[in-house]
Order: sequence, then C-alpha cells, then structure tokens
Amino acid sequence: MQDGEFYFESEYLSVDPYQRYFANSMLKPPCTMAGSIVGVITESKNKDYPKGARIVSYAGWIKRGPKTKKI
Repeated sequence: MQDGEFYFESEYLSVDPYQRYFANSMLKPPCTMAGSIVGVITESKNKDYPKGARIVSYAGWIKRGPKTKKI
C-alpha cells in the first residue's frame, strides 16, 4: 500500500430500482453491479481516512477493495 491509499470492506450495498435495467439488459457475468456501498476502512496510509472510519463509495457491489482517490 502506498501513501494516500486505503483498503475498505463493504458493510451495506445499495439496492435501487434503476439497477434492474442494468442487471437485465447490460451486464454480462462476470461483472460488478453498479451501485454504492457503505464500508469501513480496514487499513490506511491516508491521514484523511483513518482505520475504522466509515465511508460511502460508488465502487459497485464489491466486498473489499483498495481506494486511491479521494471520495
């Protein structure tokens, strides 16, 4: 992990009506469903996002991942 990066783990996924259109017509497995998540930071080298902080991200439906840009 480099300076400014952090890793998060998703706790909640958004489920919105518009997602049905994408799921039925545009997405072909394997893919990541578009949507937002609420997650907790598990590791961090970013002073603005300390470990344990909660975030909202538009990373899609993923369980965990890195984040390199400001959200």
